[in-house]
Amino acid sequence: MRYRGRMVVLLLACASTSAPPPPAAIGAPSAPAASADAAPRPPLTTPTTPNVVILDVDSLRDDAVEPHGAPALARLAAEGVRFTTTRAAAGWTLPGFLSLLAGRPAEADLLGERIPEPLRDRLLPALMTTYGYHVAYTWGDTLLASHPDAGAWFGAEARSFPTLTDAGAHLGELSEPFFFLAHDVDLHPLDRRVELSGAARLELPSEAVRAEYRSEYASNVARADAAVGAFLTALDAAGHHDDTLVVLTSDHGESFGDHGWMGHGVNLHEDVLRVPLVIRGPGVPAGRNITTAVGTIDVAPTLLAASGIPVYAKMTGQALQPLWTGGALSERTFYAQSNAVAAARVEGDLKLLVLPPECGDDTPAGTLRKPACTWLFDLAADPGETTNLAAARPDDARRLRDDLFGWLGAQSDPESLRQSQEFKKALRKHGYFDAEPGK
Repeated sequence: MRYRGRMVVLLLACASTSAPPPPAAIGAPSAPAASADAAPRPPLTTPTTPNVVILDVDSLRDDAVEPHGAPALARLAAEGVRFTTTRAAAGWTLPGFLSLLAGRPAEADLLGERIPEPLRDRLLPALMTTYGYHVAYTWGDTLLASHPDAGAWFGAEARSFPTLTDAGAHLGELSEPFFFLAHDVDLHPLDRRVELSGAARLELPSEAVRAEYRSEYASNVARADAAVGAFLTALDAAGHHDDTLVVLTSDHGESFGDHGWMGHGVNLHEDVLRVPLVIRGPGVPAGRNITTAVGTIDVAPTLLAASGIPVYAKMTGQALQPLWTGGALSERTFYAQSNAVAAARVEGDLKLLVLPPECGDDTPAGTLRKPACTWLFDLAADPGETTNLAAARPDDARRLRDDLFGWLGAQSDPESLRQSQEFKKALRKHGYFDAEPGK
């Protein structure tokens, strides 16, 4: 008899069955048997263990998931839970994606040319492998396909597929339970018409060029929607609709000239930080919108909880199951940064943004901790971030800024980042202004 597990799909897909209590944290002082250095435990998989599929659509804005332009994505949202206030942890692909896998904002220890093996072992794919999952992935022709360490993020035994379409055609070949992650669909407009700099904002292009940029982005969203829709059809045909959790998300959003910025990279305004997060599957109610603020760093803890796997203690994200089972999350603060050029802190409705290029400052990377340009927004009253309250509310601005700089001070030095020449060429190919990450 063939063993049959249950499957979770993340778009970013996150699978979960009924909400279990949060597992003990790996590495937590109170649970030495589950320490980060402990020997691998026997697999926890059972006949009810879900398969997990993550579909991460690069650069997908939250407002792009709507019936007119993305019917398959909108249908998925209607069949599950949609988190309407989800923030990424960075403004460009590499740190945004690795934050998803790490369950915490990615700092320099995760962003170099090679991730040290002990850290790789605590990324989501390695944790799933340790506890009995069979891992597979696809990059397609995206930026991450050129990263020299990309295959190592998933382990030597992981199976790779050329495209999402190819993966859909071979779902029946995957041993269960499996963890599948797709970062195959890239929405970057490749003909940007505008050279974008991560260190200084350039003059905005004409409205005609901006309209063309938006049109190309919309076309790319339609292409992504078709690819995801075809994969979900293949998933259903393979008999996995009812035993699969699907999560849809993105590594960051995209700006169309909002606040004087085009594209993404350094910009940490809401149009770039806000991304979709949808979860569909067994134990997840259909057609429900949850307004509680969450982050993409919550995806890994949610999947681990759904699979009965302990959460690594360094993860700062939280499992989201309580939000659809009548519970709540503990209060927390959201942080994001872009290569020490910009940083943001969100606490409730208050958002502090430190963005030197926003006010014409040429502050070099690495000196962000010396305040040059501070913006304070009340997102409840001003969701478009049009009114800077830093001068009107100096105590709040100072408190949030001190906390943000304290958080930054605890991070690894981003100046230590090094990338291969191949990856730098890929950065240029995908529309970044120069060879430096995040620019």
